[in-house]
This record gives sequence, C-alpha cells and structure tokens, in this order.
Amino acid sequence: MVLLAGLPLCALSQQQSTPQQTGKLSVGERHYLNAKRLITNNCIDCMGSTKAGMEQGIQEMQAALDTGFTKKKAAYKLLADGYNAMITFSGNDERERENFEQKESEALGEVYRLDPLDSEFAVRYADTVKDNQEKLSILKNVAERDPKQADAAFGAGFLLIDRGKSGEGLKLVSQAIANQKDPEAVANYAQRTLGLLQEKNCPFADADAWNQKFSDAADKATRGEGDPKPMLEVKKQFSEKLDKHTCKTNP
Repeated sequence: MVLLAGLPLCALSQQQSTPQQTGKLSVGERHYLNAKRLITNNCIDCMGSTKAGMEQGIQEMQAALDTGFTKKKAAYKLLADGYNAMITFSGNDERERENFEQKESEALGEVYRLDPLDSEFAVRYADTVKDNQEKLSILKNVAERDPKQADAAFGAGFLLIDRGKSGEGLKLVSQAIANQKDPEAVANYAQRTLGLLQEKNCPFADADAWNQKFSDAADKATRGEGDPKPMLEVKKQFSEKLDKHTCKTNP
C-alpha cells in the first residue's frame, strides 16, 4: 500500500518538473521523448496499444532524426521496435507487412552500422539480411565474442552445415545448445539440426529418438514449476554425440 500510494506523488512530481525540463530540451529531444513514450506504450503486448499510436511514435522519431538528433543509435533502436510492431499490426495486409519489414531492416542496419558490437541488434539485423554470406559473417562474429547469444551460434552453425561445412557448423550448434537457457529453444535447435543433417545425407543416429527426448525434456522443464534436470542431461548427451558426428561430404 505504501508503494502504491507513492505512485501519484511520483507522477505529480514529474508533471511539476516537466515545464522546466522541457524548456531546456532541444526540438529534437522533445520529438525523441514523445516518440519513445508512444513507441514504448504501444507495444503489441501493451494494454491499450493501438496502430495509430505506434504510427504517431514512428513519425515523432523521424521528426527527431530530421532535426539532426545526435543520439542516433537510441533513435534507430526504437524505430526498429516500432516497425517490428507495425508488422504485427498490419495483420493480413501482405504489401503493408513487406513495407514495414523493409523499414525494420533499414533501421536495424543503421544500428548495426553505428555499433556493430551491439550483439542483440546485430543478430536481429542478420535475421533480415537476404545475402547468406553477409548473414553468416555477422552471426559468426557475434558468436565468437558473445557466447550468451545462442541464436547467433545456432544461426551460423545451421548455415555452415547447409553449405557442407558440417565440422565447423556442428561445433557452433553444440555451443548454442550449451548456452541456450530456454528449453523450448534448445529443443528447436536440436530438431532443426537433425532435420538438416537428414537433408544433407548425413543422418544422425536415432534421430527420431533424440527428437522425442528433447520434446519430453522441454515439456518437463516448462510444465508447472518445471524440472530443468532432464533437459540438462539430454543437452549434455546430445552435445557429446554432436562432437563425434561426421559427414562424408564434410570438407
């Protein structure tokens, strides 16, 4: 009750200080703060969010950038989030979806250009890149410097296996499985890898059984309070098998 009672006072304090703060802000900063509020409050999962609200936020951010706003990385990060939400807001309108997908890719590209070491946004940008060589290069760089980015390691490993470089690819997949904390994501990594190996005429022994093991382990890890032990065990066993697996076409 004390915390709840404090909220209106906090809000009142902010309202009282706004006029003074606003007077010190540049036009670009005011546009940016309005954009940040609108984009944040109109996320897909936010209560009361609307497509119109998100559109207004994007327009405000563009206005901020048009003034020469200097914090471009922060601006483009929010723009990318805004365009990503607009993809969902577009529903079944394919042309509109494609338009926002392109705009999201461009915003992510700007973030990557400004700061290629931002791992999270580098992975998001790579996901939009159509050139597989560029995608692979980005993902490998992220995986090498940031082991926590399991999606980067898996994406790079998957592309390498697809190119016939299974030795290098399987090592990255093993890294991804070891570092991924989400049990459902782990199961997805394993199942997709097993399917790709089958396509490449390099089948994994007892693939169906492994698929079932991962499904069962993910179910146990996410049901009720969750039991992580089965997934930890199957991850360990599977990685040991991956490290020994070879393909005849492996260069």
